[in-house]
Amino acid sequence: MRVRSPADGAGRHPTRSRGRHEGREGTFSPGRADSLSDIAIPEGVKEALGRRLDRPSPEANELLGLPSVVGRDFEHRLLAALTEYGEEALLRLIEEALAARAIEETERVGEYRFTHALMHETLLGELSSARPVLLHGQIADALLQLHGEATEAHAPELAGHHAESAALNRAHVPAAVHFPRLAGERALAALAYDEAVRQYSRALALLDHSELPLERARLQLALGRALIGVPNVTEGSSLIIEAYDVFERFDAAREMGEAVLAAVLASTPGGAEAQGMAERALRALHDSDAWLKAQVALVRSGGLNVTTWTEDETPEEAAAADEVRRLAALAGLEDVKARMLLRDGALALRTDHDRARALFAEAEASGSDLDDS
Repeated sequence: MRVRSPADGAGRHPTRSRGRHEGREGTFSPGRADSLSDIAIPEGVKEALGRRLDRPSPEANELLGLPSVVGRDFEHRLLAALTEYGEEALLRLIEEALAARAIEETERVGEYRFTHALMHETLLGELSSARPVLLHGQIADALLQLHGEATEAHAPELAGHHAESAALNRAHVPAAVHFPRLAGERALAALAYDEAVRQYSRALALLDHSELPLERARLQLALGRALIGVPNVTEGSSLIIEAYDVFERFDAAREMGEAVLAAVLASTPGGAEAQGMAERALRALHDSDAWLKAQVALVRSGGLNVTTWTEDETPEEAAAADEVRRLAALAGLEDVKARMLLRDGALALRTDHDRARALFAEAEASGSDLDDS
């Protein structure tokens, strides 16, 4: 036997798919929610598919079961990694499948496509329910080797295979959490909020509530950010606050600060809840993380929005502003310094117009320097 994980019933190809892999999230079925097996296929089409799949040898048919788990398109190098055939033997089997018109070559050398989505569906339906799960694990391992250090760029693909494999192989759970998180981060950076929600939700589903509470809370925080972008502010805010409570329980100061900044996305900087979270995070954060602490201090001070400051500045407000200035200087945050100058200028307008104009000019110069850097 040359194929590392042979398909059950290799060589048997009824003219109708049994449809065992219909629309499961994370499977690599033909790109829609419902399986093609749910569609009434004309008898003539089924017979034609059956005849095509009868032409290749049993070994070639068995080989075609492997990429059916990947999707309609697949690469030669992946088949080579999944089997123990030599180059010549593997190419001969692929040529059999090409001659039978079960697959065809794409524009890219070494890449193939099932000639019809129904062909792909038929082969996938020939596998037992557990077989695709095992194959997903083997494909995930093969892809890790093939991609080498470039795995981050292939995070969505790796996320799907590891997530499917983790159903039977708990050893794949860490990777099944890691790659969806990476894929979620890339989606979030690209403002693809729906995709980020899908990937973070996939990772969370693999972690029990009792497992790795900090890891789970980090994923909840990331999912909360993505949901706010969708926008689903209510659910996003709830997840962020839930994550913050876990971080606070474990004295995870940095994560507390990050949760504060995420919470502001769903509320005004002067909101009581965000300010309360910020106040507790400030007590936990150290000056060694001055950038984050300065941002949290901004939240605690109401975002330094001049409309939140009374005409007569209270000692508490003055102390909050002084703390922001100190942290901004410590972290070299020119944008925060400029905001402080604008805030001070706005306050000075009430009593000293000349000083206000000087502060506004200094803020403008500081902003220009920042733009040029």
